[in-house]
Amino acid sequence: MTYFMLIAPNSVLALVNYPGVQRSALWGLADMFALIPRLQDDIPGPEIRIIDASDPAPHPCDAFVFPPSIDGSAGTESPQLLDWAVGQHHTGALACSVCAGAFWLGHAGLLTNRPATTHWALEVPFRTAFPYVDLRPEHILIDDHDVITAGGLMAWLDLGLHLTGRWYGGELVSRLARHLLIDPSGREQRHYSSFRPNRSMGIFRS
Repeated sequence: MTYFMLIAPNSVLALVNYPGVQRSALWGLADMFALIPRLQDDIPGPEIRIIDASDPAPHPCDAFVFPPSIDGSAGTESPQLLDWAVGQHHTGALACSVCAGAFWLGHAGLLTNRPATTHWALEVPFRTAFPYVDLRPEHILIDDHDVITAGGLMAWLDLGLHLTGRWYGGELVSRLARHLLIDPSGREQRHYSSFRPNRSMGIFRS
């Protein structure tokens, strides 16, 4: 069967390894896309490139992702990464974030006057830091064409499936979701936000 593809076979997906990154998301996204050739042998899947904060690769990519943080990273710990993200986006790369990874896109100026989401528990510090972002924390994922943001520590699964559908079509999304035993249907953060933990401790420090 032929799939509708919006990404070239030799495309590069860059996953950003910044200080405090959630490694399960970083490597989980890499593993998710590594499964694509196993599920459809005529689709190679994107080349996965891990970007190190201390020395961001200057080579262009087709899309990049700032995964979640597990230690309260504010998105300012590595200015060279902000410059790298701006340069990649200006040359046509799709900019993506998950959870607190949106702070990196915000500080890079890539979310100004755009709709975006992040974890609902980060709503107050995010609005304070980026008053010109149209924050919609009730949504699990917002696709604004050349920028995609996802909310929640595990929303990297939603982002991965969304990118799969955008690049390869809905049938491969269904096949990948079945293989991973996850639900491909859309979720919303509003169903979780009634539980509000103390943000002065743990992973959601501002």
